[in-house]
Amino acid sequence: MKRFTVVSLLMLFAASRLLACIGEGNTYNMYMFSIFHRSVMEEKSTSELNKYWSDYTGHHYSTIRWSIDEVIQTAKERKDQQAINYLTQLKRYLEISDQLQDSWTYPTKQELAQRKADLQKMVRMADAYNGKDLRNHWMLLRMRANMVLGNHADNVTYWNTKASKSENGVFHQQMENIYAGALFHTGDKRTACDIYAKQGDMISLKWCVRKMRNFAGIKTIYEQNPNSPTLVYLVQDFVNNAQESIDTQDKEWLEHIGAQAIYRDEVMQMIAFANQVAADNKTNNPCMWKAAAGALHFLMGEPALAQRELIVATQMNGTQRMKDNAKAILILATAAAHNGKEYGDDMLTAMKWLDQKCDEERKEPDSYYNNHYTDIRERLLWQVLGEHYKNTGQKEMYVAVHSMVDEATLEFFKLSSPRAKGHTSLHSEWNTDFTGEAWYEIEQLTADETAEYLKFIKGKHPTAFEQYVMDHIYKDETYFNDIIGTKYIAEGKPQQAIPYLEKVPGTYYDGMNISMYMSHRSYNLPRWHGKQKVGVNEDEPTDGPHLGRNTNNQKLDFCRDLIDAEKNYNTAKGEFKALAAYRLATLYYQVSYLGDCWYLAHYFKSNGGNEYLPQEKKYEDDVIRLLEESSKSNNLQTREQSLFALAYIPIDPWADVEFKYDNNRDKWIPYYTPIPGSRQYKALNELYLFNKQHPEAMTEMSSKCDVLKAFARRI
Repeated sequence: MKRFTVVSLLMLFAASRLLACIGEGNTYNMYMFSIFHRSVMEEKSTSELNKYWSDYTGHHYSTIRWSIDEVIQTAKERKDQQAINYLTQLKRYLEISDQLQDSWTYPTKQELAQRKADLQKMVRMADAYNGKDLRNHWMLLRMRANMVLGNHADNVTYWNTKASKSENGVFHQQMENIYAGALFHTGDKRTACDIYAKQGDMISLKWCVRKMRNFAGIKTIYEQNPNSPTLVYLVQDFVNNAQESIDTQDKEWLEHIGAQAIYRDEVMQMIAFANQVAADNKTNNPCMWKAAAGALHFLMGEPALAQRELIVATQMNGTQRMKDNAKAILILATAAAHNGKEYGDDMLTAMKWLDQKCDEERKEPDSYYNNHYTDIRERLLWQVLGEHYKNTGQKEMYVAVHSMVDEATLEFFKLSSPRAKGHTSLHSEWNTDFTGEAWYEIEQLTADETAEYLKFIKGKHPTAFEQYVMDHIYKDETYFNDIIGTKYIAEGKPQQAIPYLEKVPGTYYDGMNISMYMSHRSYNLPRWHGKQKVGVNEDEPTDGPHLGRNTNNQKLDFCRDLIDAEKNYNTAKGEFKALAAYRLATLYYQVSYLGDCWYLAHYFKSNGGNEYLPQEKKYEDDVIRLLEESSKSNNLQTREQSLFALAYIPIDPWADVEFKYDNNRDKWIPYYTPIPGSRQYKALNELYLFNKQHPEAMTEMSSKCDVLKAFARRI
């Protein structure tokens, strides 16, 4: 079924089971085998059905289902009785269709009787119509009504004697689709399946052959008819189910996505059978069978054997889609069977062909980015080439081929990133330059490795294929200079960061999601003095590009100030040493994930917690050491500030906190269960005792601190 407004045979009689298998689900192993367009596995609305009424009223309808009253009103205004008669019956049919799909409301006997009478009336009115304008409309409505009534034999007769003689088009196709359903219910399931296959109605076909989705079913149908259209679906379904089964080994997941479990023994049977069929000259599509054998050998970890079979498949008879399918999988097998360190011109040719096929698959301007060939391309880049470069120690190429995937996506969705061609970042609500799989790979690199990567992608390359890769990734030096400088900050190496950050203007950060934070916060203010607010009110957005204006590069300023602070700490003596320790602790804490200025060393922060990479400096650990040193100062003010800071830091918290709602006060109240052995408990106790011993040194921060008050009530 081309998924017309008709309630299909399968939706009416098998809806509860069909819903589980409408889509195969979106896994990340990217199905390789595609001998029919994936869109046939999706439901479609057919605009041709509604064109007549769009032209009739002068209004465009993607479907008249939701606008039929408006169309009827137009017919009444024109006093077009034949249109009123038809549309009134169509409206009633659509109501019944909706009721049949409503599993929550069970009709009464009276409602069932009325429904039956109304459908029988549609059949009589269709038979009585002798006009021309709505002839096809009435014939289709007649078959629809009979389908719901269960008069399948009558529909078979009606198709053979009248409907089959209608002019070819969408009405003819829909009536043939209902005819196939009638054949299915009257026992001619094989012909029904072939009609569904011929029409490309793979959803209905999938239901019809649900018990044949295995090697035994394929073999049986082939023996009955070597050129059965149903085999096109079953062969593709088998290969992709085998891929899913091999990749996941999870029967619950397979059942969830409507896939069929296919394992090694059955795969080997299918390989032998497919090779035999391809050689027997009984099929019109030996390419399909040979390609299936090659794809299955590839899945079984035998790329060299798969390569040989797929080369033969590309030279055999079959549809162009079948030949392209064989060629696409051949590219994967060839790349996987490659033994050398570098790929040559054959891989360049293959990638350019895939690029071309990706574009061809997107025929409409609003088509999806993902299609069969983008899946092949991404599988090639991630699972085959990426693994090759990883295993051969070519880290830069490993990151580069992964970056090709993200860059192709950004190229297609012009507005996804400020860096996408033809796009001005002023109009972007979010900067995606620091998200995605490729960014994750770059993020894992050390600062030194990222600097080497930049040098590599900007340099000369020994092969045309490597140069092709470089031409399809993002290489902006400002982008990478900022990343390298930021990584050096995160690693606690501000001196190494400076040469890179000096090349990044402050205005660059206006286009980043941290723009508001950078323009409104200062790393010089201690975090324990209070959180620095961003924005005027709570409703104002804080994350996104161009929310704040930056003139200076705050990361560069921070590096210089941090170097000075570390130098002062290392050279200071006596009381100045305590002050220098407190100053350095302030900077360290602010640049950590716990600080207000986390954006100086990272590009995002999660409220759920953040983990440092192995190469990164955990600044807050040094903060505690520095504050413990400054808390021993002879200056009471320095001691009090240091003790307060130590008590503030939420590492190893002093109590478990549970919030309970107080109806009398109409707010949530915290309830604390102290943990006496914790670091923060000891710090709060030391601050409490200090303030008790030196009340003259107590600052307003301490006297108004709710946590300190809660602590005092529990000791």
